[in-house]
Amino acid sequence: MAALPGVDHAGFVSHLPFDDSLPNWYDYVWQNGAAKDEQNALMADHRAASAGFFNSLGAHFVTGRNFDSAEEMSGRRVAIIDDVLAQQLWPGQTAVGKLINVAAQHGDFGRAVAEVIGVVKHIDSHSLSLGERGQVYLPYRMASRANIYFVLRTESSPAYLIPMIRRQVAGLDKDLPVAALTAMDDYLLQARRQSRFVAVLFASLAAVALLLSWVGIYGVTVNSMTRRTREIGIRIALGASSSHIFKLASAAGLRPIFAGAIAGLGLSLGFTPLLSSLLFRVRAVSAPILAGVFLFLLLVGLMATLIPTAKVLRGHLRNL
Repeated sequence: MAALPGVDHAGFVSHLPFDDSLPNWYDYVWQNGAAKDEQNALMADHRAASAGFFNSLGAHFVTGRNFDSAEEMSGRRVAIIDDVLAQQLWPGQTAVGKLINVAAQHGDFGRAVAEVIGVVKHIDSHSLSLGERGQVYLPYRMASRANIYFVLRTESSPAYLIPMIRRQVAGLDKDLPVAALTAMDDYLLQARRQSRFVAVLFASLAAVALLLSWVGIYGVTVNSMTRRTREIGIRIALGASSSHIFKLASAAGLRPIFAGAIAGLGLSLGFTPLLSSLLFRVRAVSAPILAGVFLFLLLVGLMATLIPTAKVLRGHLRNL
């Protein structure tokens, strides 16, 4: 597959990120030589993988190195862990060269001691926003699994490769099925679906709330101006200009709007972090976003106040 036209990297892994078609493989992991009572304190996702998997996925190595061909063929007991697990096991230290006890398979499930040769940046596997377990990657011969997913990295269209992949596999075994040929973007789309639904729901509720606020402020302003008809007439009779009355009436309506916007800003600073679990690569508190929303709400309040104020005031002046 690596030799196919347009393929930059090819590798395999036992469990694809964001693919829930197989039961997740996770087990306890601990430092080699840990006391008995410390051995069942930390769990990590286990994966059987090849060196090409990290290259195909574009994974970033924080320190250490990838598997080499000799390790993949011999089943040497080595492991690559992610930065989350490295921090949990050896906070503030380097994990490369350390020994860990991991779950492995040699015909049946068992334990094995492996040397950490690399630390890779955490790869989201179950969710784009929720915190996840650390990860352990083992050479396939050390931890063989029944299922294998091939991962290809290409600059061309994935659909262009599908016929060639089928022919390549059929050339080895015509009875071997090739299933679930899917672009990684589709897995990401599935992973984002829940967050997208929540975002659309929140946006819809916010739009309804904004509309109700507009209607409410507009109605209250019209009612207030109508009840002040006599006061406006007296002020005009005493020599007040229409612009002065407009400013006076507008100020009365704008004060609660400013107070409400400031109160809402303070509440958002308190409650927004609670929604951080629904956000992907977006900070819970962003100064530009908060400032933009604050100014937008002020603008809506201003329009809902000034427009009916001017309209009602013109009507009063005509009647007077």
